[in-house]
Amino acid sequence: MSRVMVIGVALLAWAAAAPVASGSILYDSTATSFSDWETNRPDVFYWDGAHQAYHYAITDGDSDYAFVTVPYQSGQSFRLQFDVLPTSTDWAGNFRFGMWDSSMREEGASNIRAMYHLDDNGHHVICSGYYVGGSGAWTPGTHADYADGEWYHNEIVYDAQAGKLAFAYTRASDGLTLAGTAAGLGQFADLDRLAMTSIGDSGYPGRTATGFVRNVKLESPAESVSAVPEPSSLLLLLAGVPYALGTMRRGRRAVPRTSSAPE
Repeated sequence: MSRVMVIGVALLAWAAAAPVASGSILYDSTATSFSDWETNRPDVFYWDGAHQAYHYAITDGDSDYAFVTVPYQSGQSFRLQFDVLPTSTDWAGNFRFGMWDSSMREEGASNIRAMYHLDDNGHHVICSGYYVGGSGAWTPGTHADYADGEWYHNEIVYDAQAGKLAFAYTRASDGLTLAGTAAGLGQFADLDRLAMTSIGDSGYPGRTATGFVRNVKLESPAESVSAVPEPSSLLLLLAGVPYALGTMRRGRRAVPRTSSAPE
């Protein structure tokens, strides 16, 4: 984990990917309404009947968490889908959702997750992970990637054999999609749960992100990332630093989803 690997990123319209049949379902929140999730903060992580969704409030420095264990085997490919409605994001606040090992730490653990974050440059949607031999973070969009008060459908597809990942998120109100792929990833060891967490993140104590999550589905084996064509190269600057190679353009959603976006 000590060596940080810079990940090659190919940013493109998700519409370019060919749909492939879904695999076996490892978890589906629509069957449980999140009643099987565990948390150390039941006052901020709970099922909200009015929204028909799971409420979250993740605060830096509080080591908040909510999770559910899943029958995922290390080395499996997977496809994770979920819908999120950020309602309020403080400056430096972070909503993180994805696959984790049992430590559920922000850094240095095995994890792969999407993050909705606010900083001086605006709102960002980021996909990042820590894996055997390296780590990385990449974004499929630009500043002001999301807005509080809007639903977004998210898909993370990991191809373990090829060491590739695809990430896309779609704004429910108009179907606008931003998406990208990453290559050269190692194995994500000991992933055994879906989680939202702030464990190990105390850089800005008290900064909070609140909202709702629903329609969580985890499948394996997943559709192959190799279905996404490789675009030509273009230097991408992230936070003013030459970060990775790829291309970027915006596109409308065209790939069918197994989890429909909320109204």
